[in-house]
Amino acid sequence: MKRFQLYTALVLVVLLTLLLVYWHQSHNATNAVSTNIVADVQVTTNSEISASSNISTKNKPSEAGKPPVDPLAQMGITPGMTESQKQQKWAEWYVKEAAKLVPEQKPFEFYGKVVDENTQAVAGAGVHFILSTTTSPNGVLDADTASADDGGFSLTGKTGSSVSVYVSKTGYNEVKSINRINYDPTGNNSSKDSPVYFHLRKKGTGVDLISAVLNLKMPRDGTPVNIDLINKKIGADGQLQISQVKPLYENWKTATAWSFSMTLQNGGFVEQSEEFPFEAPINGYLSTVAFDFKAGNPDWKTNVKKSYYIVFGTPPSYGRIVIENDIMWGGPHISYSFNPDGSRNLEPQ
Repeated sequence: MKRFQLYTALVLVVLLTLLLVYWHQSHNATNAVSTNIVADVQVTTNSEISASSNISTKNKPSEAGKPPVDPLAQMGITPGMTESQKQQKWAEWYVKEAAKLVPEQKPFEFYGKVVDENTQAVAGAGVHFILSTTTSPNGVLDADTASADDGGFSLTGKTGSSVSVYVSKTGYNEVKSINRINYDPTGNNSSKDSPVYFHLRKKGTGVDLISAVLNLKMPRDGTPVNIDLINKKIGADGQLQISQVKPLYENWKTATAWSFSMTLQNGGFVEQSEEFPFEAPINGYLSTVAFDFKAGNPDWKTNVKKSYYIVFGTPPSYGRIVIENDIMWGGPHISYSFNPDGSRNLEPQ
């Protein structure tokens, strides 16, 4: 898609340049025709012989004598059209001219195969293609197919500069961390005997999680604030305690330090970066996580975003939390969910 956008930008510059040259030449041709008409009138009034000679000359083909070509007429634009009709005609003309200047890539021969987390074939998965091509008025062509019993699918007989491939099926999650999306026809991406693999993960038994999103405003001087995760609000008996030390908003650009920390009563945090954080670990939890940023240090940041498994309370409840904080903000942004029945299963329904 990026390559097509680059082609489009280059084509537009070239076409605008050609249009200006064309207009200039047409304008000169119009002036030349006007001059010839004046000369013809003068010759006719002076001498019949000269007139006969001039008529004979006019009957001969002449480039200068041809009527000028109107660029707007070439685009199919006429004075009586509405603005939207003119824009449509211009767009159609532009695509045709772009196709002349940007040659198509060779036809695609793309082959893929859909598999699950155990690399077993997944039949009936939906496959959606978005092909970048100048053969379509809007520059892209959509196509759809489905994986066969062996998980295979293909796209052939199409031309373009790149293609994006999206695979999905009800009851499965797409493994985005593994699946590649964009391909070009010259990259020897695949063949019938060596298809590109697209991975899906079968969904497990989902549970009814308690979830919330909180955008907090709290003191900047280190005064702690407690968050009641169960009732989704600030409260003195909250399980999560947060504090922060920040400059005033108007002074953040010149600040040299800021910090914040989080503590879970009777629990803790385990940092995670999994694509499917659906099973909380049994142990390894830290009761407090803290961030202390100082200007000039390698770890200096004005924004931080982290994801954790969490456990809290007695009996324990397991969950996950994403927290983001910024030196400019009045407080952190928090999104979390947990399983109230005490299970470590965190897969949503």
